[in-house]
Amino acid sequence: MKSLEYIEPIIQYMKQIIYPVFLFISTLTLAQKKPLDHTVYDQWQRIGDKLISPNGEWVVYTEEPQEGDGTLFIQSLSTKETQAFERGSAPQFSFSGRFLVFKVRPLYAQTREARIKKKKPEEFPKDSLVIVEMGKGEVKRIPMVKSFKMPAEEDGFLVIHQESLEKSTEANEMPAPLVIINLNLGTETTVQRITEYEVAQKGGRIIAEQARNQKDSLSKTLLLLINATTKQLDTIATGGNDFRSFTFSEDGTQLAFLAERDARPKELIKYYKLFLFRATDDTAKQIIDRSTMGMKLGYTVSEFGKPRFSKSGSRLYFGVAPIKPAADTSLPEIDQVKVDIWHYNDDYLQTQQLFNLKRDLERNYLAVFDLHNLTLTPLESEKISQVITTAEGDGDVAFGISDWGYRIESQWKGMSKKDIYRIDVLTGDTTLIKKGLDGVVYSSFVSPNGDAIIWYDYSLKQYVSWYKGKTQVISRQIPFALYDEEHDSPGPADPYGIAGFEAGDSTAWIYDRFDTWQVSLNGQKKPRNITLQGRIKKESLRYIKADVKEKYVAEKGWSLWRYQQEQDKSAGLVLAKWSEQNLSWQKRKAGPFTYGNPVLSKYSPVVLYTKESYVLSPDLHAWQFGEQTDVETKLTSINPQQQQYNWGTSSIYKWKAIDGKNAQGVLYLPENFDPKKKYPLLLYFYETHTSTLHSYIPPSPTGSRLNISFYVSRGYVVLSPDIHYQIGYPAKSCYNYVVSAAQQLAKE
Repeated sequence: MKSLEYIEPIIQYMKQIIYPVFLFISTLTLAQKKPLDHTVYDQWQRIGDKLISPNGEWVVYTEEPQEGDGTLFIQSLSTKETQAFERGSAPQFSFSGRFLVFKVRPLYAQTREARIKKKKPEEFPKDSLVIVEMGKGEVKRIPMVKSFKMPAEEDGFLVIHQESLEKSTEANEMPAPLVIINLNLGTETTVQRITEYEVAQKGGRIIAEQARNQKDSLSKTLLLLINATTKQLDTIATGGNDFRSFTFSEDGTQLAFLAERDARPKELIKYYKLFLFRATDDTAKQIIDRSTMGMKLGYTVSEFGKPRFSKSGSRLYFGVAPIKPAADTSLPEIDQVKVDIWHYNDDYLQTQQLFNLKRDLERNYLAVFDLHNLTLTPLESEKISQVITTAEGDGDVAFGISDWGYRIESQWKGMSKKDIYRIDVLTGDTTLIKKGLDGVVYSSFVSPNGDAIIWYDYSLKQYVSWYKGKTQVISRQIPFALYDEEHDSPGPADPYGIAGFEAGDSTAWIYDRFDTWQVSLNGQKKPRNITLQGRIKKESLRYIKADVKEKYVAEKGWSLWRYQQEQDKSAGLVLAKWSEQNLSWQKRKAGPFTYGNPVLSKYSPVVLYTKESYVLSPDLHAWQFGEQTDVETKLTSINPQQQQYNWGTSSIYKWKAIDGKNAQGVLYLPENFDPKKKYPLLLYFYETHTSTLHSYIPPSPTGSRLNISFYVSRGYVVLSPDIHYQIGYPAKSCYNYVVSAAQQLAKE
């Protein structure tokens, strides 16, 4: 008893000491962050699709794992109200933004299981469709959906092609119901056995190919024109083997398509023809075939060239191609010998020929049919294989770019020279305006109305314009280099490029390393720096096209620009006003971040983008920048689980290379880095990486690159040095920067 009485106070005392120690240890254990491991990959999400409604009120985006099922969100910018739809994808607003339509994918596990079991396509789980009326929360779900389309330039209806519920006995035909929904009234019209369809952007018309009824031996394939408003169905063509490439004119009053209607099932050569239907016609009419006046001998309408109308609808562009010889069917396939033959005078190496085989078999050349004069004019040819039309197809001038005769030398030079032609669209006549250009010319270097084309000449290191028949150097008075100043590989340095053309076609905006220059294409005005502050602040300023249909720069009077600061690698978006030939900076959102591709609202001053750093996940933000508004709102927090794991920091690290030049790279340090401790070091190098200083690196399996965040989380120090190559000495250059970086770090 006495011994127990003696021990009891000791036990109580020990409890007072040990319990707090255990409590401290357990609390410390809970507070400690875990290192990343290979089980975490699917926890990390990314922003997939992102849309903003035309009025700027609604934001739609998807959050997607690296593998698995994502979620679609609808969020109001004013009320912050959010709706979530599991597995939502491919969202699309109606023209006014009143309705949102998107697909819902099957469960990833179900699709994966079907792949593992090698099921046939018709046995795979199918998508469904969701229709949401914005602001009302009303939702309509439709199962078994293959595709959907809405007109881009008007409201009112939605067209859905459902999955086939029956198997077709005819090749390439899987007829299925086409459902036309009046979004305003909620009514539906269903047309059975549809294989192909298209929707006019205006005019409320739908074209659909209806397969023949297999239960009726006398039935034929029909081409149906459907009025979405009145629900009237008109047959504009009867019978045929294949209808394809339906295209409406911009106003919806004309329809063009390709058809093969005459060949027997086993015929070796099948000829496609071009058909036209006008709203005033009863039936579609054939307008082009291989015997049409103007068609080159031995050529025919190509089944692979999709027709398109000019903006006014007065011209129809389509593809032509040489008639292919009939395949030899005298021998069974098992007895046929297939060989690859290459000659040293071939334009391309054999590896290129094999890689591009499908493209070359489907190659076709642009031609135009004047719907007023009823004349056919070939524009492209084997010699001039790229033609750029102007004035949205209505221009009388086009430009051709050809590397014919220069391709062989590209096998050792890495690039080919080019000839540039002016082409008369009415006659097809060509005029050579530049012979053997050793430089750069793109379709974006052609002015919208066709008054000018510019190119960059490597030997001159200048831009040259052809403007209304006159050729001249236009950039010589710009006092800075227009080519990549840090170019360090064999071959000439590429130019920084252009932002576009001003209205009137007489002026272009040309980039240098930092700024943008307003350059007269006729040489009558001295080039003028319109961004001004780029070189002063070491900020690279680049114009962002506000709309895919934008013809000229700053059409709306304001413009959005992207910038990156060269020294600290900070970045941002800048708003500018363009008036009276002056660019004035208004507002900016910037900092030590990387900004993803912005999406602008059609009618409202709102822009949507992702913003990230090495520490901050690329979350979605909205910037409202009206006259009296300057508000940035963070909309998502896609990876909150990151707080549970060791992460790290990124910073610019500077040292002297072996040759004495200043060097820099990105240094990644573990979270809570202690400079008094020793850490394992990894050097990851390939060209330059400092521009990615503020880029987020999610944990993920990789093929060849190092997943830096994974190793930093596990206690490694990682340095990614910039390597600036001395041409001809890649190994020596690498040694110069990488070894010197390791030596400098070892001293610290």
